[in-house]
Amino acid sequence: MADLIAGYHGLVPYDSAVTLQRDLHKSVSEGAPDQLILLQHPHVFTMGRRAKDQDVLIDQENLANYGIRIHRSDRGGEVTYHGPGQLVGYPIINLRRTGNMSPIAYVSKLQETISNVLSNFGIRSETEGRPTGVWVNSKKIASIGVRISKGTSSHGFALNVTTDLSYFKHIVACGMPDAIATSISAQTKQSVSMEEVICSTANSLSHIFGTKLLWNENQAQ
Repeated sequence: MADLIAGYHGLVPYDSAVTLQRDLHKSVSEGAPDQLILLQHPHVFTMGRRAKDQDVLIDQENLANYGIRIHRSDRGGEVTYHGPGQLVGYPIINLRRTGNMSPIAYVSKLQETISNVLSNFGIRSETEGRPTGVWVNSKKIASIGVRISKGTSSHGFALNVTTDLSYFKHIVACGMPDAIATSISAQTKQSVSMEEVICSTANSLSHIFGTKLLWNENQAQ
């Protein structure tokens, strides 16, 4: 059984997370154990490869007023929001070691991972017949955008836990004007522990991918 080394890094600027991913992607693609980067971001809109500038609905002045930055990304997908209260996961997985898993199969496993986490909170989610991501009662609770290069994944998923959902009103999230965002706390109407979601997410992903979960001793949970 292959190892999966997980670490929670706290609140990390988006560009710093890109650098961390790039460094770990190189080592994992060269044979190092798979990694799971878990973190939160300060307010940021990220623009995937298919993103359109007009899908950001506020101007530069208001972006500054809200403390929002914009970053271009080499992940798939369009524009989305990251911010405090949202758990972002960047699995760096060598897919060659999984029998050259296809990108579609990989995304499906990420959806399954998140669905399992939500079930632990009594939330029934939907993925079949829906756009990429995870949905609850026709509202989007998690977005997914990945990149596969050298047989190894980067980027990943963003799960709304206690997220301030008002920030999604300033974008056409994932290119879907009618999409409405939700979160674990909005669905459960209860206080949600980010630490519990972090642990549940790492355990679920490790189980779905058939790996042995090891916590980075510097970011242990």
